[in-house]
Amino acid sequence: MRESVLAHGSERLLVWRYYRQGGVATAEPILVKLLLAQAKLLGMRQDGAEILVFASYDELAPPPRAALHAFLQAALPAIHQRLQELPHGP
Repeated sequence: MRESVLAHGSERLLVWRYYRQGGVATAEPILVKLLLAQAKLLGMRQDGAEILVFASYDELAPPPRAALHAFLQAALPAIHQRLQELPHGP
């Protein structure tokens, strides 16, 4: 999971991002490229997803990591299931 903080004045946005490529979850863009190349060479699915979750907070408050973690624990099974159900090309 890659973490970024976007700021504007006293407002903050905590952003977590990762990729899902070929059934593999990773935060590394280079691994995504390698998985795409492998899939292309082997004639496999090349579709993937970039998943971002974020939460806003004030600069005086601690970043809401626990809230993002709880959300992901609850939502990821449904997200991954839906990604598997999506139609894909040849």
